Amino acid sequence: MNMGLILGSMFKADEAGAKRLGWALHGLNGLVFGLAYGVVWWALDPSIDSAWWIGLLFGLLHGGIASAAMPMMSAMHPRVRPGAAAGEVVLPRFGFGGSGFGSMTPLGILAGHLVFGLVWGVVFQALA
Repeated sequence: MNMGLILGSMFKADEAGAKRLGWALHGLNGLVFGLAYGVVWWALDPSIDSAWWIGLLFGLLHGGIASAAMPMMSAMHPRVRPGAAAGEVVLPRFGFGGSGFGSMTPLGILAGHLVFGLVWGVVFQALA
């Protein structure tokens, strides 16, 4: 599964442009979610020693929501359809957790979000 291609092809039909735009969007999403994690963490007012495991919980929640949203994203994505023009990106139906891209994709999505949450928590703990 290429998240850059999936996100970018919502706006661009050519693969190279879609990948560039998609990875930029995915990076921006990471910044926004990192800030949102920080706001929620401060609202919970936990001790600074708990940032790493709270990050893991955020990552688990985020990964679960992302996995559950994949079928909906597939249903509204303009490149998940038959009969595309030559040179246009064509994507398969995503399925729960991206299972349309392979049976291990849901595990990869969850692991990626757990790592993001853990890194966020460790960095936040070091900076706070």
